[in-house]
Amino acid sequence: MSDYSEQWTRYKRLRNTWLTFFLAELKFYFGPLDRLTWRTFRPVFPTVDPIYFFVGPLFVIGVLLIIAGDSLRKWKCPRCGKPFAGGLKTADQFRTYLNWLFLPKQCRACGLSKYAADSHADQIAQPISPQG
Repeated sequence: MSDYSEQWTRYKRLRNTWLTFFLAELKFYFGPLDRLTWRTFRPVFPTVDPIYFFVGPLFVIGVLLIIAGDSLRKWKCPRCGKPFAGGLKTADQFRTYLNWLFLPKQCRACGLSKYAADSHADQIAQPISPQG
């Protein structure tokens, strides 16, 4: 019997990192972070065009978002070691396209339930038949 809590903790950390970068990208694009960056770095770099204070951090956050998303997409099932969401097969339909982020309810390869504590957690107990 294996304990998968460490692997699920890693998955949650990857998912939360991706969501943080995604929200930061949205907030930077639509919110006041560009003005805050401009006010912070303008005294240090007075000759730099203000557009770079917007495009630079937006680009860096975008690259970090792609890296975190790729790590999340490649996250392996704790039991079988194959991509939990099915790898590239998740892009065949829009309904399954976002499974790499939120993961399906079970592994496509071995059937391990999402957040299962051990290798036997997803198995249904069979009733004991009387002998004789």
